[in-house]
Amino acid sequence: MALRRIVVIGLPRLLREIVLETIRSEPDLDVVQDYPDPVDLRDVVRRARPHVVVADADALPLVEVGQVLMDEPDLMLVGLHGDGRQLLLYQLAPHRIALGEASPRRLLDIIRGGFECGNSWQSVSAIRT
Repeated sequence: MALRRIVVIGLPRLLREIVLETIRSEPDLDVVQDYPDPVDLRDVVRRARPHVVVADADALPLVEVGQVLMDEPDLMLVGLHGDGRQLLLYQLAPHRIALGEASPRRLLDIIRGGFECGNSWQSVSAIRT
């Protein structure tokens, strides 16, 4: 099974520890870089070549997000908003989609390409515009 390469950027300490523990507990996910502070997103993506970036949504400039997604359209960029209660998916538009209340299970589902909405499974790629 191919590992999904994950980079974590700039999350508050406690939230970062929860996210890292959640991701590292899954055998198909690999945290290849962990940055406790905000960093240059383009540089990190170019060097680490992740499948997924999980970052503090409040520290992600939309211009930079748009540039990164233009360069890497298959990159999944997930933001945690506020105190970590909301997950956001950034897309090339660039805009972000609220994916509901944050939980370790929902974060793992989103990283793997989908999430539960009500009683049905939604593919992240199906909501891309």
